[in-house]
Amino acid sequence: MVSRVLKLQKAFTLVEILVVSVVLSLFLGGVYAIFSGGQRVAAKTSWLQYTIDRLRFTQKAIFKSIKTSSYPSSILPSNIYDAGKTETNPGANASNYFVRIGPGVGKKSAKDIIKSNNGVFLVTARSEPEVRDFQDLSENQKGKITWSIFSLRTSPKDSDLGIIYMEERIDEYTTVPPNYAEALNRNYKSAKSRVTFKLAEDIEWIDFQATPGYNPGEITITLSASYYRERNLTRQSVIKVVPNVGVKSGL
Repeated sequence: MVSRVLKLQKAFTLVEILVVSVVLSLFLGGVYAIFSGGQRVAAKTSWLQYTIDRLRFTQKAIFKSIKTSSYPSSILPSNIYDAGKTETNPGANASNYFVRIGPGVGKKSAKDIIKSNNGVFLVTARSEPEVRDFQDLSENQKGKITWSIFSLRTSPKDSDLGIIYMEERIDEYTTVPPNYAEALNRNYKSAKSRVTFKLAEDIEWIDFQATPGYNPGEITITLSASYYRERNLTRQSVIKVVPNVGVKSGL
């Protein structure tokens, strides 16, 4: 009998169990709040670092493609024929090789860019000259145009945001007299694709500032990325560069 009484005295009462349960739930709730808050901070920090790196990478790619833009040309023993010719007398198709700003100048949302021109917002042409009619045949070579095409595609995380892709297309050319490269008429749409890769994600808008025309002027492109979970968390990257060719608003 004494043993049974002692066992009963050691057991927890219902009230004690309820009190412990409440205290434990409060404790676990606090731990979860701290843990989830830490997770959110870690996710933001990770997004910021990744986005800064990708925007910097994209900035370099766009800067290089614009900075190295050039007109196709034909080099002969006695003359050089350039598709751009001169400001007062441009080549017949000089504007084909301008830096092209697909959606036009101004600030454009990612959604609007994606809706137009299959998302293409920037096209540049980097040309290697055609060398021909030299007696030493080893010096002769076809010309080559490397087209860089930058486009936006809808982000699977948020339909208002876009992912920037860069595609390179290669186009070899030969010309004919009397105008050679001055009359060369090529377009990036017919060139062969070589490689496509992803640059930056979560792009909310892009701002294009430039003066269209034959004379090269500074182009300013601002890229803005937004965290898809907290849209007020943003990062921007600004690109300023002067091309070697003219600038065209639209494709």
